[in-house]
Amino acid sequence: TPIQDITSIRLKIDEIAKAHPEYFARGYRGIVAVSKENGYMSTTMDGLISVNFATDKNGFNAGESLLSAFEKLKGNSPLTFNEEYSIEVLWHEILHNKSKNTAVLPPIDSHLGFPRCVAENINQYIARSSYGDFLRQLGRDPIHTEAIMTNGYSYNYTLQNLRKILDKAKIKETDFLKEAEDVLMNDYTDIDEKIGKILKQMVGENNKSNVVDVLNGIEFRDFEDSFLKILN
Repeated sequence: TPIQDITSIRLKIDEIAKAHPEYFARGYRGIVAVSKENGYMSTTMDGLISVNFATDKNGFNAGESLLSAFEKLKGNSPLTFNEEYSIEVLWHEILHNKSKNTAVLPPIDSHLGFPRCVAENINQYIARSSYGDFLRQLGRDPIHTEAIMTNGYSYNYTLQNLRKILDKAKIKETDFLKEAEDVLMNDYTDIDEKIGKILKQMVGENNKSNVVDVLNGIEFRDFEDSFLKILN
């Protein structure tokens, strides 16, 4: 898909960055359009966000959906699932920039990428639970919150397995997310150990067998899903 002009998006994010400098802990550099094989959006974590105009196997094109969403935000037309999800994806990248210390993490597909897996998955969970507030800053209430939490595209298999574990361990999602967000928004260093400690403490001995049952039923089909093994 050809790269399109995203000036309308950039100008709005410029405004938000100026109003909320805390969103960009290392400064704001802007938002650019790209076309590459993989990924929806990405960030260098130093204030630059890239929006991808490639279409994935789900038929989702993050760049086109985000452009369409921002156009609709000028009026009253409801956002589609993909349009609203593109806002969540953008918020995911902003959250990476919001963290005060994003330690240099190896690529997620490298043999050293385990901390990156944890950081990305927890950031995804936080983004899905909080993007509605960001959307409201853009002047619109979310209407696909539940569907995006359960059917969003990125890291969804892992995220739903984590939610099953929390449910089996009788841990409120809001309680876990508060603890996890405090860690993630402050420092990525040793993020796998920190999140593992939170989960183990919250699970406790009483619910350990329930969690083991869930873990035993999980097919760890991708490397990124292995971060759930921190509970073993």
